[in-house]
Formats: sequence, structure tokens, C-alpha cells
Amino acid sequence: MLPCLNIVPLIGQPAKNSPLLASSSGSDVVVWEKHADLNVGWEGEVIKGHNSIVGFVAFKPKSEVLASADENGRIAIWKDAKDWVQALETPMGEITAMQWQPQGKKLAAANADGELMLWTESSQKPRFLATNA
Repeated sequence: MLPCLNIVPLIGQPAKNSPLLASSSGSDVVVWEKHADLNVGWEGEVIKGHNSIVGFVAFKPKSEVLASADENGRIAIWKDAKDWVQALETPMGEITAMQWQPQGKKLAAANADGELMLWTESSQKPRFLATNA
């Protein structure tokens, strides 16, 4: 039996020349890349880093940085849409909305209770720091 593939809201676009899409399959994120050979179509690569169902994936504008959020309130940041960079832990529980700022310097996440968390990109480690929303 094949695993169920959930198409989750894809927010933002990857880099202009990058033919990438992303979806979730349970607790995994699947990054899809268009193959140069049109007869092959799209190829998916599974990236693992969540322990619960992923409900949102979002590309940072004009980049291949990907954020994925699960139902336990954990957000994973992925470089090149495949390499884990950082986990953003939240006390919010299930994240019901997630969006990058258009300039890509901030990431916001919210839950059904109206709680909002905001992270700002840093040039130091950790890469994203929580800020007051």
C-alpha cells in the first residue's frame, strides 16, 4: 500500500530558476523537482525531520530555504530545500497558518487560538530568533 500524500498549502515561491514544489506525506516533507528529461516528469525527495503530521510548507521568497510546520508546533528550516538547518520550537501546539514576510527576513506562525509567533533571520547562530509579535 502506498503512503498517503497530503498536498499542503505551499506558501511563497522558490528561487526563480528553481523548478521546485513541496508537499507532505504524514510526518515527512516531499520536495519535488522537475527533471530535465520531460519523459521523466517530476521526481520527489523525502526529507525527514518531524515526529508528527506536517500541515504547512513554505518557501522563503526567491530562495530554496523551506520552512515546514507540524501539528505539535515544531517548525523545521531547510537549506536548499533538503538540508536541515534549525528547529523552531513553539508552545502553540498545532500551527494553523505560516507565512514568510515578502522580503524573507521574518517568518510568522499562528494557531487556532490566535496566538502568533514571529522569528527574525539572524546572521549568527541560531539562524532564526524569536521576536515579539
